[in-house]
Amino acid sequence: MYLKSLMSGRRWICASSHPTRALLALAAITLVVAPAHIKAATGACAADTNPNDTSVPAGSQLTGLSQYFVTARDFGAVGDGVHDDTVAIQEALNCALQLGNTTVYLDSGTYLTTASLQAGSWTSSPATINIVGNGATLLTAIQGQASLLIQGYLSNGLIQGITFRNTHPLTTLDTRGIEFAGGAQNLLNWTIRHCTFEDVSRGILVSGVTGLLITNNNFVLDNGRDSGSSNMNDPNVGVWLFNNYPNGIAVNVEITGNVYDGCGSGKLTGSVSKRCGDGFVFGKGVHALVHGNVLRHFSFEGIYLDRVGNTGITSPLPSSIHDNDIDATMVPGDISGGGQWGIRSDDDYSSVINNTILSAVNGIMVYGVALPTNITGSVILGNQVFMSGNAKERVGNGILMAGVSSPSVSSNTVVFAASTVALGSEAAGIYLTGDNPAQFSTAASITNNKIVCYAHPVAGQFTGVFLQWSSAWTITSNNISGCSAGFHLMNFGNPTPSTTTLTGANSLVGNSHPSQVTN
Repeated sequence: MYLKSLMSGRRWICASSHPTRALLALAAITLVVAPAHIKAATGACAADTNPNDTSVPAGSQLTGLSQYFVTARDFGAVGDGVHDDTVAIQEALNCALQLGNTTVYLDSGTYLTTASLQAGSWTSSPATINIVGNGATLLTAIQGQASLLIQGYLSNGLIQGITFRNTHPLTTLDTRGIEFAGGAQNLLNWTIRHCTFEDVSRGILVSGVTGLLITNNNFVLDNGRDSGSSNMNDPNVGVWLFNNYPNGIAVNVEITGNVYDGCGSGKLTGSVSKRCGDGFVFGKGVHALVHGNVLRHFSFEGIYLDRVGNTGITSPLPSSIHDNDIDATMVPGDISGGGQWGIRSDDDYSSVINNTILSAVNGIMVYGVALPTNITGSVILGNQVFMSGNAKERVGNGILMAGVSSPSVSSNTVVFAASTVALGSEAAGIYLTGDNPAQFSTAASITNNKIVCYAHPVAGQFTGVFLQWSSAWTITSNNISGCSAGFHLMNFGNPTPSTTTLTGANSLVGNSHPSQVTN
């Protein structure tokens, strides 16, 4: 049996008496052909005896994905949530790898698996397979391994429309939905879309992939960390990016349009861990783009990109976190006190742009004092940060930078909206510091930001801009209103930078004190 590859398509010409129009039709119109069904009634991976049989299941959205498709039921899968379908699905995956350019189709049902499903090819010519569900759930209770492991040099693959659900008991082991484990050559150009990840400590684990789109998926931990791995020190997150150079790195990963809920029940009062999931994205990625996602209920960093380190890539493109909607409001019973950091970006030249962050203890943080050198060239632009804690949730800093060089902080809005307790006795709209005496922050540009204190804390103070162990900054055209102090300079010794210059170059309205100096 032979069908022309769907990757190249099949063209046809509309009837026309005009030769030019006919040529234009030839160039513009592509007929998308349905994949041929490789039947396996006896469990064999063999070509269909009827070359005209395409029999694409209704609503499966298989058309145009690949040259062939196989179904899990062809290999004996039952999909009733009781029968063990591990072997059947694995045989379907093996068949798809054997054929190449093939989609494995899981129709509506709950497929129980008791071991990790694996798809991998370590040949020099990367194979292409897709795994597509239509109302399909992969149900498992396995721990310490992934429900689905993609490895080797597979390329141009798709995982779509599958719910990955883990029903494990309380555990200190990690639980994973999908794991990508490429080698030094990296897996190439994969997409994960319209999937759901329920009650796994790592929804998607990424190591050794170049080109990965994670879009329009749902990630939920119904009962917080209890639903992931309750007492494991490693993060419980939706997406974890690894840098295992030279044995695989995460490159050009785009994470967009997803929804993360680290405590689907909305409370932790009956849990053991008493924490929500740690956050949505964590790790080290080269040119990671995290944008347009919605985050709810987490206990640590909503989005955290760490310094990538050595990757073997010359002049890698920087990462970006933009246009995300992040609500870090504490849920009842959370001993962490709510989301600690809305966004943390510790990679050089990364940008944090146009995000909305609500009720995080600290809105945005760039923290280089724990690294050998300062974080360089961060851009923090156009973000909206609303600090609104409660009696149990303290308020920290809107934008915190520690151990940085040449950051640009511009056109952000930070609002202190509730009379709560300031973390560490003082909270600031923008907090710039270093690590005295070894690591000063240098050459920060802080311009055109708006900091509003609608309320005063019941303990401590709210400050517009806090400066400590830093030098050569440019701080102009900021609007600071209603705070305990417009500026607070601490630990500069003699000579202390001029507060007159600061207050004269910025707009200060209704603050208790325009400036404060503590040495």
